[in-house]
Amino acid sequence: MNLRSKVFKFTWKVSYGVLSGILWYLLYVYIIPGLLAAVGLPFEEAPEFFMFLLAFFIALQTSASLLENLVYRFLLNSLTKTLGLWLLFSLLNDGILSTSRSAEGITVNMTIDLTPILFLLASWTFTTILLDLVGSMSKPYL
Repeated sequence: MNLRSKVFKFTWKVSYGVLSGILWYLLYVYIIPGLLAAVGLPFEEAPEFFMFLLAFFIALQTSASLLENLVYRFLLNSLTKTLGLWLLFSLLNDGILSTSRSAEGITVNMTIDLTPILFLLASWTFTTILLDLVGSMSKPYL
């Protein structure tokens, strides 16, 4: 393998890690909470913390893409998905969203329970982790 192909392979792995880190960040921090907030109920936001999370997701995924050892790659990918799920649960107040609206002297309290949806997302996340585990078990260790 010549130097040019090694540089290309390294650049590809770093680019893949950065893009997948951004994808997981956007999915767990903006897309899923945004879809769930479309019902009109507020959820907790911490914008000053989001840039740190973006950097952390990118660092985890870049590290995972650069690692040749399947065990460490699996662990970092699992950590990324579990961290995203924890973040989603904390942003959505563990699935219980409530708000109050006032109009013409009448106050209406609204509460919605999103725990079934969050449990579905948790099942999806842990299923992908198990699929990664099965996929890594079928490959030889490097």
